Amino acid sequence: MKITADGKSKFHFWGEYAQSFYLHFATEADAALALPVLCQLQLTVGGTDACGRRMLPSSWKSNKTLVGVFTSGSDVARVEAQLIALGADPEKISSLAHSVDHGEAFTVTIEVEDPAQVLMSL
Repeated sequence: MKITADGKSKFHFWGEYAQSFYLHFATEADAALALPVLCQLQLTVGGTDACGRRMLPSSWKSNKTLVGVFTSGSDVARVEAQLIALGADPEKISSLAHSVDHGEAFTVTIEVEDPAQVLMSL
């Protein structure tokens, strides 16, 4: 089963460079199905907050239909590569064409197991 989400990125220019990525799904169920797939990428870089304090590595988190992650260091490129592999336009993810705060909108498609189909095989 394929699930589509609309994505946006936000740039953070405090301390070391960081970027947040957000995916908006049509339903909470779609977001819940996609979350384990996104979390297969283990992030390893701890960033710094606006006050320069060290932060632990982040992970994809879900809040209803929105799934997001805060990244810094080499994890920015790793999450960008993950999103590109899911169909995001690489030019749009980090584009400054419309804003210095946000990248352009992009779309990803995530392959997940259909819960209804899993039960049919029993």
